[in-house]
Amino acid sequence: MTLLNPPSHLLGHANAIMSTTSVPYVVEDFLGPLSIKWMVAGWGAWETESGYYRVDPSCYLVLNRGHVYSLSIDTHEPREAFCPFFADGFVEDAHAALTVRVPSLLDEPNGRVRPDAAFSEHVRPTDDGVITELRRMRAGVRSGVASTAWLEDRFHGLAECLLLAQQRVRRQVAAVPAVRAGTREELYRRLCRGRDYLHACFAERLTLDAIAREACLAPHHFHRLFRGAFGKTPHDYLVGLRIARARTLLEGTELPVTQICFEVGFESLGSFSALFHREVGVSPTSFRRRARLN
Repeated sequence: MTLLNPPSHLLGHANAIMSTTSVPYVVEDFLGPLSIKWMVAGWGAWETESGYYRVDPSCYLVLNRGHVYSLSIDTHEPREAFCPFFADGFVEDAHAALTVRVPSLLDEPNGRVRPDAAFSEHVRPTDDGVITELRRMRAGVRSGVASTAWLEDRFHGLAECLLLAQQRVRRQVAAVPAVRAGTREELYRRLCRGRDYLHACFAERLTLDAIAREACLAPHHFHRLFRGAFGKTPHDYLVGLRIARARTLLEGTELPVTQICFEVGFESLGSFSALFHREVGVSPTSFRRRARLN
């Protein structure tokens, strides 16, 4: 069974989707089940013991079962949160199907063989199968085709995509150049902290020193490890976040191009236009014109 916008006390007892366009929307000190946080439009701020996470359409956040968090959504632009919550044990069963040997699954078909399914808590770019499933689920809910059986099927697909995404995280950790596994894990955690900082503060005037300081690494060390782990330099990653935000504002608001330029963190209209054209293939003005036609 899958629930749509149920009372909070039912979360964790069944798969559920919480979706809202209300602003302001505030949740304080909520002890929740395993869940995915994604903003279809606008942005929201989640805060846990581990840190502060700014989530917008360019990323999603996974929060593990039993972790306390607070949420704040307060923005004047169009906004929509779409957050699936998993029933306790649901993803663990999916994990068993992917990792446990078939004879064990035959002996324990009711899920008593459940390997732990813990996930790295950091913002993740929307470049994997998780976001494809989230978009498919949202489209089904909005169009009215999302029957209980259809949503349950989608939750199975989402759980598998989430586990595969975590496998990619483990491969990234393994590729960090360090001898000891514990050192690799700590370095990766610090790199993710730096990346979370980029997502949270991309509109500010950021320097490599400031980002590396947030990650508790020396600047050159951080730069080299970040590029190795994520395939981009911190600066290129930052430009990508700013361009993604600019695209959202060009599509969804009437703000002047110059205002958007400065609001997303660029220091001059010329550099913004050149970088936007390089990344998107057209100028900001042409992009807005095409978006309106579509």
